[in-house]
Amino acid sequence: MKYYTFLLINVIFFSFCKNTQNMTKSHSITPEPILFLELAASAFEEYFEENKTYPMNWYQLDFTFVNGPYNINDSNIKATKQDENKWQPKKCLYTYIIKNATSDNFRIIAVNSAGVIEYEIVKGMETPIKIIN
Repeated sequence: MKYYTFLLINVIFFSFCKNTQNMTKSHSITPEPILFLELAASAFEEYFEENKTYPMNWYQLDFTFVNGPYNINDSNIKATKQDENKWQPKKCLYTYIIKNATSDNFRIIAVNSAGVIEYEIVKGMETPIKIIN
């Protein structure tokens, strides 16, 4: 799990320092919801390997996420029991909701500040899909 935290720190540090690159270029940085959902899906699979079921709440994962530089002692970089299945990590523009988690499947969605689902990832997907509204 430490790998995910290290990868996230590196990606976020380089991607959110006043980056003005066009997001359509091949060298563009991954948008927050795609990065979060990909990392979360990997953490879900790791949790499944140990527990033979998927987590129903964010705090069950050894998972840290923040949008931008942070100190390890900052609040809200890791979900707490109060977050349950709905978590908006520190400095993030999206809220991430575990919509379904069973012994054989999961579904996680990214909801924007207007309450609209923009992305989702389910078991077996390598990358999230954008929801067209």
